[in-house]
Amino acid sequence: MQIESSPLRTDLEFFQVFQDRSIPILCNQDRVLFCQGETATGIFILHEGSANLFKRGNENDSVICLRATGPSIIGLPSVLGRHPNDFTAIAESGARVTFVHQEDLTNSMNSDPPLMIKVLRLLAAEVDYARQAISTSFGHSRAASARRVKGRKVGGVQHPSSRTPRP
Repeated sequence: MQIESSPLRTDLEFFQVFQDRSIPILCNQDRVLFCQGETATGIFILHEGSANLFKRGNENDSVICLRATGPSIIGLPSVLGRHPNDFTAIAESGARVTFVHQEDLTNSMNSDPPLMIKVLRLLAAEVDYARQAISTSFGHSRAASARRVKGRKVGGVQHPSSRTPRP
């Protein structure tokens, strides 16, 4: 199942905060940004172009496929939740991508409370969007999905970041 991204897209003000702290990622061909199950090490900022995020099931079949278009943040839930990536992310050839280390993201959030609120809003939107995508892919309604997770910790069911990129 393929779903277009929505909450992954964010405003340019967010990107400007990390402009001096980000590392450019060369994408002159399709490029794996991180893999499902790897440790998240930072976020990827998709300035232009697109990326595909895949979540595979136990038998290695593709369960969910999300498409992010710039400007987007990729990998936020796993970085903030400090857990392995739930998705594999592949930037398409020609995409303009930068990487922000987890420490830089955390330090920026701690020193700028309005930024922290913006990041938490993005995280909440991504978690909600992922819940909808999962419930849609399995034929459940949003209400049934919400009842199913009630009382459980709802963390990063979306995509994350892991592999330390090489510029």
